[in-house]
Amino acid sequence: MRYWSRIFVGYFLIMIPWVAWGQVFQNVWVENFDNRNGLTQNTVWDILQDHSGFLWLGTDDGLLRYDGYQFKVYRSVIGKIQNGLASNSVRYLYQNQADVLWIGTPNGLSRLHLPTDSLRSFLRNVRVRRIAYRDSSSLWLATNKGLYYFNTTNSTFFCKAPNLNVLNVIYLNPKRLLFTTAEKTWVLDLTQNRYYPILKELPEDPNIRPIILENNVVWIGVEDFGLWKVDAHTLKIVKKYDLRELFPKLTRFPVREVFKDRAGKIWVSIHEGIFCFNPTSEKLEFLASDLDYRRLNSLKGAPLNSIYEDKTGLFWVGSNNSGLNKINLRLGKFRTINQDQGLNYNFVLSFGEFGNQLLIGTDGKGINLWNRNTNQFEVIKTSEQQQNRVFSMVEGSHGVFWCATARGLIKVDVLQKKILSPLPHERELFEYLSQSHLRTLYKDSRQRLWVGSVKGLVSYDFNTHRLQLWPHANQAGDIVTSFKEDKEGNIWIGRGIGLQKYVAKSGLIESVPLMLPKTQSKFEDLSDVNIQGDSILWLSSYRVGFGKYNLHTKHLKLYTPAEGLANSIVYGSLMDSQGYAWISTNTGLSRFDPVRETFTNFDVYDGLQNNEFIGGSFLLLKNGEMVFGGVNGFNIFRPQGLQRNSNQSPVAITDVKVMNESVGFERDLPLIIDYKNNFVSFEFAALDFAAPQKNQYAYQLEGIDKKWIYSGNRHFVSYSQLPAGNYIFKVKASNSAGEWNETPTTLRLRVVSPFWVKDWFKTLMIVLGVIGIVFFFTNRIRFIKEREKEKINLNRQIAELEMKALRAQMNPHFIFNCLNSINNFILHDQNRQASKYLTKFAKLIRQILDNTDTPLASVERIVNFMNLYIELEQMRFVNNRFDFEIEIDPLINAHETVFPTMMIQPHVENAIWHGLMHKAERGKISLKFCRENKEYVSCIIEDNGIGRIKAREIAQHLSPSRKSKGTQNVLDSIETFNRQHNTEGAKIIIDDLYDTQQQPTGTRVKIILPDLAQQGLKLVDNGF
Repeated sequence: MRYWSRIFVGYFLIMIPWVAWGQVFQNVWVENFDNRNGLTQNTVWDILQDHSGFLWLGTDDGLLRYDGYQFKVYRSVIGKIQNGLASNSVRYLYQNQADVLWIGTPNGLSRLHLPTDSLRSFLRNVRVRRIAYRDSSSLWLATNKGLYYFNTTNSTFFCKAPNLNVLNVIYLNPKRLLFTTAEKTWVLDLTQNRYYPILKELPEDPNIRPIILENNVVWIGVEDFGLWKVDAHTLKIVKKYDLRELFPKLTRFPVREVFKDRAGKIWVSIHEGIFCFNPTSEKLEFLASDLDYRRLNSLKGAPLNSIYEDKTGLFWVGSNNSGLNKINLRLGKFRTINQDQGLNYNFVLSFGEFGNQLLIGTDGKGINLWNRNTNQFEVIKTSEQQQNRVFSMVEGSHGVFWCATARGLIKVDVLQKKILSPLPHERELFEYLSQSHLRTLYKDSRQRLWVGSVKGLVSYDFNTHRLQLWPHANQAGDIVTSFKEDKEGNIWIGRGIGLQKYVAKSGLIESVPLMLPKTQSKFEDLSDVNIQGDSILWLSSYRVGFGKYNLHTKHLKLYTPAEGLANSIVYGSLMDSQGYAWISTNTGLSRFDPVRETFTNFDVYDGLQNNEFIGGSFLLLKNGEMVFGGVNGFNIFRPQGLQRNSNQSPVAITDVKVMNESVGFERDLPLIIDYKNNFVSFEFAALDFAAPQKNQYAYQLEGIDKKWIYSGNRHFVSYSQLPAGNYIFKVKASNSAGEWNETPTTLRLRVVSPFWVKDWFKTLMIVLGVIGIVFFFTNRIRFIKEREKEKINLNRQIAELEMKALRAQMNPHFIFNCLNSINNFILHDQNRQASKYLTKFAKLIRQILDNTDTPLASVERIVNFMNLYIELEQMRFVNNRFDFEIEIDPLINAHETVFPTMMIQPHVENAIWHGLMHKAERGKISLKFCRENKEYVSCIIEDNGIGRIKAREIAQHLSPSRKSKGTQNVLDSIETFNRQHNTEGAKIIIDDLYDTQQQPTGTRVKIILPDLAQQGLKLVDNGF
């Protein structure tokens, strides 16, 4: 905390007025739990730690299990008394076996099987007050209906002393039991099967009289008196301890609990607090309860019902209506000195040392002189209130300390224990600073006093009595916080604007630029400067953390909470003899190892006065001890003597969730989950309760994580989409002191495979696969054979179509007419004409025969063929009665574009013989080759004949029995073409042409085919 901040906090220890005759605990930290931070109800009747390390609480609203982070609640369920908690009011807890917890309630006895979390109840409507262990298979129960013997193996019981209202019972030995009622104390002789009263001088007690057996000694709590010590063999009183002798103010007080800790001390709870009695030294210590509920970290509750010590040495105290108290004695760690020990004010600003006395400067209450030999405090104050705020002090001469206050300098004589007036040669300095708020003082090796104030930097020479101002080194509004001298006599000055250096050789002050690594920001707001060796400056900042500055390399390295520092607000540092830096922060102390560059952090759970310290409030004493001041007193300790918590914390898996739902599990059995529900979460806890927030964890899921995952203080982990298989979840932890338990806690996990990855399914799939392969290849072979058969049929059909086309072109009537025409030319002595006709006819026949070997021909070849054919047909007609023209689209490559052979000629022949032959006027036939688009070409045959209808009528009249097959052959060839080339694009469109009066004017035939040349079909030129 900076010097201008103030916080008032509660005490650690509270002494009630009448404790002046006794001794109170030192360095105790108490933490409170109630229904605001986890408890279901504020009355805690009993406390027990099981063999695994969980802490169990019996309350008036169920049974609670505490793992350091949260409380798990077990309650009774209406209608399920037999298989549930007998009552929500849990009065007593006992564990005789590792896996069973016995629970005494006003409505019977309950048994909790810890591995399965299952409950069962017995002795309904019987008030079970106490449970005593007999052996591994039997218990003795103190109840309102007598003393019960309970066989845990077969769950049978019988009652002894049925007429007595038994309040408590202990097992003395195999022959005797000791039990109590409100009126008497009894012994049950098991060998003679009888019971009789003893200790008849004991007063009556309507409450449950506390009794314990330890090392053949029975300790009995006696109301309004204290303790009786009784020999367990003779049952004779050894000694009586009257607490009223040590605490005369005690008059009437109930004794609610007697407990013996592992060190052999006897703890006794009364209404006002708890006593700790050492039977060996007969020393008695007291911790008072905060009856007014006004102070933090104090024992709460009256009366106090139960006391328990856990495995790590923490004490737990249950109260009536005030919750649960956790007491950490922390003996031998940090010693706290505050108002409870005699300090007059808890807000500590500065320190000084003189012999065996420690000077403590406070914020407004002057200087405390603490004699460490006598443990006594004396106070030196001034009449000026602001001068009682002491921020720094140095010893100017033997026993005389110069002190920086909120209003100038003062001198304190420790030997005379008074304030001194300044000497004449000192008045100039005192008057100059009389109204100044001073922050820090430092005395260097040259006997100069360096003063940091709101007026800036001032120095005073004790030898020459010369006052020197340093105006050029000052800046308005800035204040000096620290001085430190190195071995060369240079003075390093920490202040708000950064770091400065007084150079001894030149006598000048210069600024030292400090830039934060990887930023353009300055390292400013310095709270302290420390030196290690010849080359390292340790710099503390109120704002950015802890810095290491190398004087040789001029390199600054910053340490923040990201590197492990407790807090980025750093008040100062001290170096111990082992080279560790001890750093006070806003969140406790940090010990820094410069070699490993690691931090160990300490807080109130380790015994610090508070987590918050104060800038400038620290001192390294001559004997090696350190003192750090804060808002609740100060801590004094020897760094090498700090005790560490060496207890290795057991780790427990506290919950497992599948698909965000908690599931039951047993540690020794695998947790089996379905492959569909493969989102799993684990919660775990180190069962070390000193400071759970400082416990560290590491986990690994074997099969997923290749190495340990260190999660800091995060105590849960989730895994999603786990593949089917077997896994082992492992977790280990360290306690609050960093001691790791390397033996992990494990839980086996099995994600069940889906049926399709199981062996039977794989075998079935292999069998089905083999069958499928056989079936596939069988069908494939059948399919290939069928395709081959279809291909043979297709080839046969193609051959037949080719022959049909050949026959269609070699029409007998056409050949007969051609031969008659030749004969007619010969008879009329037109030999030249006959020879010409015969030559063309022979050439045509040759080309037709060649077409039978080639399925496709180029447009160029088809045009030549059609020209030859038309010439022959024209020669047969008188005066060439029709005209013929051929047109080729420029987008068509006549040499490459192909059409099937003998597909066009039948349509031209039809046009001549059926369209033009019966036409009186001169006819015309046109043949056009066109490109439809990039993928298709067409051939259009158009005539201006009499039309198909008229031609059909004439044909029926002349040859009623004759059927033309040329066109049908072409249609068949189109269908075959589509099948051959796996397309449906080849087609023939025939249109009848009409004029405006709907009179036939001819026929148009359009043949559309895929452009096979564009599709990469390689043509064979056969010379057509």
